[in-house]
Amino acid sequence: SGDEQARELYIKGNLRLVLSVIRRFQNSSENADDLFQIGCIGLIKAIDNFDTTLQVKFSTYAVPMIIGEIRRYLRDNNSIRVSRSLRDIAYKAIYTRENYMKQHLKEPTVTEIAQEIGIEKEMIVYALDAIQSPVSLFEPVYSEGGDTLYVMDQISDKKNREELGEVANEFDNLSVVLELGDNYLDRLTGFEVVFKTPSMRIDCEALVRAKEEGAYITSEMEEFVKYCKGKIFGITGSDGKTTTTTIISKLLIEAGYKTWVGGNIGTPLFSNIEDITSEDKVVLELSSFQLMTMDTPIDVAVVTNLAPNHLDMHKDMEEYINAKKNIFLYQDKDGILILNRENEITHSFVPEAKGEVREFSSKQRLDKGAYFKDNILYVDGEEICTKDDILIKGIHNIENYLAAFLATKEEVPIDIMKKVVKTFGGVEHRSELVRELNGVKYYNDSIASSPTRTLAGLFAFERK
Repeated sequence: SGDEQARELYIKGNLRLVLSVIRRFQNSSENADDLFQIGCIGLIKAIDNFDTTLQVKFSTYAVPMIIGEIRRYLRDNNSIRVSRSLRDIAYKAIYTRENYMKQHLKEPTVTEIAQEIGIEKEMIVYALDAIQSPVSLFEPVYSEGGDTLYVMDQISDKKNREELGEVANEFDNLSVVLELGDNYLDRLTGFEVVFKTPSMRIDCEALVRAKEEGAYITSEMEEFVKYCKGKIFGITGSDGKTTTTTIISKLLIEAGYKTWVGGNIGTPLFSNIEDITSEDKVVLELSSFQLMTMDTPIDVAVVTNLAPNHLDMHKDMEEYINAKKNIFLYQDKDGILILNRENEITHSFVPEAKGEVREFSSKQRLDKGAYFKDNILYVDGEEICTKDDILIKGIHNIENYLAAFLATKEEVPIDIMKKVVKTFGGVEHRSELVRELNGVKYYNDSIASSPTRTLAGLFAFERK
């Protein structure tokens, strides 16, 4: 309401929240006071943009904003970010090396490590190198007589094409011109078509300049959806995307359809677009980044749930929600939209849908749609399976199945649904049982990188 005094009181009253967040970054080399100041900026942004109609606690909204602000600072001012998958390979290699040394009392070769974990040795080397601590360009490596040699003196000021190896040669053979170096976007001019990566904002300076020159700005996923002949099932949401995508693909495959899986998981499908027929089914996991500029209809759109997420990339929660909406906004009357009835944000999408809306609920009976009641999963009032039939535990996975059943009820008979429920063991890194030792079960839930994911994983076990 513009009350500056109230705003100031809210800031002071939530400083402890900032302190609790920066503890997560205690292993960072950054000064704690600097991180606190950056975190306070995130807090202020959260206060200024908080919307009470979202019906979430302020802390639920503010924590991702604070974390996002700190991560943005660390990303822009510190070391290169390493993907989770690459880190996982590196840690597996380290663990394998230690076990090998205990058993054989000697250092294993990279080839032996690669054979042990079933990964190419080049990838092992790449992963181990990626997790090494960065070295400053101004770190001295040699000094004699006052003439110091720094790291930067040993690095050329342009990228060496040899770093790309055979890839560069392949591009050369295809008459592809490579633009390398830190400022490669400065040369993004004179093109008719520009494909952007998902994490590249459409309003970045280079793309704005290219568009003003008349270039057509698009992405691999936009063009794939536009020209794909198969029926497309698109899945998005803050949590549950990958599991729901995988369940839908399993259902369709078991029902006998040739099924292609892509988007955030699987393999890039654009190169296979000529092989996909009108009889095939295509299942895409779509992030908010991929959807920000999507303006092509998707046949069956699924939104599992929405909560504050990726606010280090998006300007605010409104932009994040609007990006997600693009999965159904361009549908026509024949489109199908699957929504979570128990998520206030997704339920609010109903009036904007142009096609058929199907909702699912884990808390109440629905006359039309899918629901969970008395330990039984129903679709349009017909029993599909029981809670105990499902191998992957947790109410969030019940919701994932309800969404998948609604999306595929025309293609998949009930007996196939029951078969998948009783055989699908889940997706890697999502409440994945690693081992049981001395009566204690150890689970890998490393995908739980948001508060809602972590809580869903904990509640899945239904005991302390």
